[in-house]
Amino acid sequence: MTLRRFQYILPLLFISLLSFSQDLIIKKDSTRILCNITGEDSLTIYYSQRKNNSLLNSKISKELVLKYYSSSSKSIIKKRVNKKDSILYEINSRLHINFLAGGAIPFGIFAKKNLSDTNSGFANKGITSNISATLRFYRFFGLTAMYMYQKNNLDANITTQSLQAKYGVGFESSSTPWLVKGFMGGCFLYLSR
Repeated sequence: MTLRRFQYILPLLFISLLSFSQDLIIKKDSTRILCNITGEDSLTIYYSQRKNNSLLNSKISKELVLKYYSSSSKSIIKKRVNKKDSILYEINSRLHINFLAGGAIPFGIFAKKNLSDTNSGFANKGITSNISATLRFYRFFGLTAMYMYQKNNLDANITTQSLQAKYGVGFESSSTPWLVKGFMGGCFLYLSR
């Protein structure tokens, strides 16, 4: 009979130990502290932990804390920052600026080099770059603006060689490069958090 009572009491004791450590403090160095947060002020978080069947009361400076979770508030509380840092965080979380640059390799009709085909582009390898800025208004929505620049030189040697082969006299040809540039803008949708 006593063993049977012990079978019912043991799970209850185990559950009570687990329910005690229901709050979480995450330090800036990624260390996690499972505890029971008992209070806080502007500089310190006070908490208690059960170790070796004894209750230890401790405290930690908020300067060392990245964020903490309190079961009483049911939410993650981020480390408090001064007003200047808070404004900078708000700007950084809403404004995203991207810059991309690289080579522009032509293909298809754009890269074709046939004088008898009027659709040939005679484009050589070039450069491309774009810069974009996105202002995020809501969790999944924002406005974006982008400036794009692409330059591909034309292969003038093909024209010169073809004309010399056909007519047998000296030709010299030059051309301006293909240049694609301009602004684009529109809505930006975030498909993840």
